[in-house]
Amino acid sequence: MPLRLAAESLIPKRLAWAPKGIARLRHDDLLWEVISMLVKSKVTTERVMARGLLDIASVKDLIVLPARRKRTMHWLYRLWYLVALETWCELFIDRQGAVN
Repeated sequence: MPLRLAAESLIPKRLAWAPKGIARLRHDDLLWEVISMLVKSKVTTERVMARGLLDIASVKDLIVLPARRKRTMHWLYRLWYLVALETWCELFIDRQGAVN
């Protein structure tokens, strides 16, 4: 629940509070746009390197968004979990659990 509360101010409420998150949403261009916006604003190379949780080369490859015809659900899920991890780290590490 705290992760959903944290995400509520960053993404549309229907995304933040959807059961099982991304799994039950329609996978269309709007969803890709929202996730790519979040990736661009939340997942920077500097943040990934500073946290030391993920392999920087893998993240760099992942955040180069594919052309529309090459998009896959696997890619979308990986991006979503990357954004979710960064949101979790921001809330629980950077803000020490403070929602406001």
